[in-house]
Amino acid sequence: MTLRANLLVGAACAVLLATTAPLARAQSVEVLLQEGLELRRQQRDAEALQRFMDAYNLSQSAQALAQVALAEQALGNFVEAEVHLQQALATQDPWINPRRPALQEALGQISAQLGTIEITGGVAGAQVLVNGVDRGTFPQAARIRARAGSAVIEIRASGYAPIQRTVMIMAGGIARESIQLVASGVQVQGQGGVYVQPAPQPIYSGGPGYRPQPQYAYESRPNMGLFWAGLPIFAVPWVITGISGLTSSNSDVNTWGWIPLIGPWAMLGYIDAWDFELLGTLLIISGILQAAGVVMMILGLATSREVRVRVALGDEPNAPELTVTPVASQHFAGAALTLSHF
Repeated sequence: MTLRANLLVGAACAVLLATTAPLARAQSVEVLLQEGLELRRQQRDAEALQRFMDAYNLSQSAQALAQVALAEQALGNFVEAEVHLQQALATQDPWINPRRPALQEALGQISAQLGTIEITGGVAGAQVLVNGVDRGTFPQAARIRARAGSAVIEIRASGYAPIQRTVMIMAGGIARESIQLVASGVQVQGQGGVYVQPAPQPIYSGGPGYRPQPQYAYESRPNMGLFWAGLPIFAVPWVITGISGLTSSNSDVNTWGWIPLIGPWAMLGYIDAWDFELLGTLLIISGILQAAGVVMMILGLATSREVRVRVALGDEPNAPELTVTPVASQHFAGAALTLSHF
């Protein structure tokens, strides 16, 4: 075979490989995704996650990344799941777009399991660990997402003593923590010469009158102000209508007045024509007010607002302490309440 023929054969093989390699890769990705989905149906989520990761490493596709996030959600890895699903939804991938509402709902469920930790006082390059897991360095790791509940944060920096705190993270809330890193050691005189003693961790310090800064977290609570505002708007006209029904000479309306919402409108059918202008107007107003009150109460319970709450108060020095002491004598027995450290 001539040199020219060899070159032609080589070029043909190269073209064939260039056209078939992407097809083979796509088929391999599809196989991995199908295997992962079948493992998810069998509730073998850890194995499914590995299949989806392999598919993503091959394709870098939003579809594979979304499947990775959903498998992480099933395993309870909510921090990673939130990041990966946000990245997948940020694309305009043809597979993502028709499934976007369902994926956004899944993202909301994932985010509902998480809170935020804000750390101030760290030095640049300090390492941040949450429950022993490296989450990056300052200043990028000054604000991090974490699973709701109790968490141990640790700050490490070269030349400084490590500092560790336990924080309570509210779902959907923000736990703010202020730290102060201290030089890693001071020289003190001991037996046998001079040695270096690590500096103590300064969680709280100061004289007898020192008060630490209170710690706060943010959490969502029902809008009870709206609920309590709607309660009298409903209850007052309901009670008045009920009493009016009982005192009526018409036995047909004696019990209608105590039926919420429906009662005032049902009573309209039993009013004489010459009384309708006054009593009918009052009953209509009662029905409207009762309905408005019920709507306000439902909205108060169904909606929420973010409130700032103080946490871990009892762990702070000089925190209020309530003591109950039994007291007894020949003539009486009781208890004495003492409020101290306030």
